[in-house]
Amino acid sequence: MEARTLVQSAFRYWIYVRVAPGAVDAERAVELMRLAGDLWGLADALMWAQIHSFFGGRRKDAESLHDELESLSNCPTNSAMSSQRGVAAPTSFTTRYWTVI
Repeated sequence: MEARTLVQSAFRYWIYVRVAPGAVDAERAVELMRLAGDLWGLADALMWAQIHSFFGGRRKDAESLHDELESLSNCPTNSAMSSQRGVAAPTSFTTRYWTVI
């Protein structure tokens, strides 16, 4: 429950353009979702951690989060993720295309 709350907190920080505290909450949510084994929650948390890292100037961190999120969406447990919610696995938020700007 704490992890889901932190993901929502990261979202609210993004809306109010508060990148630094949003990154802290998103990174903590990633840790908790990993411990819980919640793949969908982990995908959500990774996305917000990636967004906050990228816009916080931590491009390398954002790229590594992108890689992890992409591997999660393409992994063999993808079917397990689909069976949890009955929909296809998430795709990643891509910051790599933004680096051209």
